[in-house]
Amino acid sequence: MKTELKLKDDSGVEINVDLDDLTPMGFQSTIAESSLMKLRDDSGRYKQFTLVVDMEKGRLVETIGQCRIHSIRRICADKSVICVRFDSNPLSVIERLSEVSNGYSPALRQA
Repeated sequence: MKTELKLKDDSGVEINVDLDDLTPMGFQSTIAESSLMKLRDDSGRYKQFTLVVDMEKGRLVETIGQCRIHSIRRICADKSVICVRFDSNPLSVIERLSEVSNGYSPALRQA
């Protein structure tokens, strides 16, 4: 079972992502081509996002920490893989992810 996360920014943009590959520095996720423009600000730089877990489909939301888009890699015509890096203490973010994700115990890949 994949952990579903939300990336939220200050302007109200929300992007739903699945945690595909967790590392000590962040994670990777596959997103649709239509979501790519939401990742950048007006000057073209990647935005900073708040990492949120929606525990009971809108009734209980847990804020995990801050993150930034590190890189984007296109894998086909309509999908890309984003590499997200944690801004705050990575170990505390990973611990909080495991607490709120129904016993999700990440197998970390060494970066």
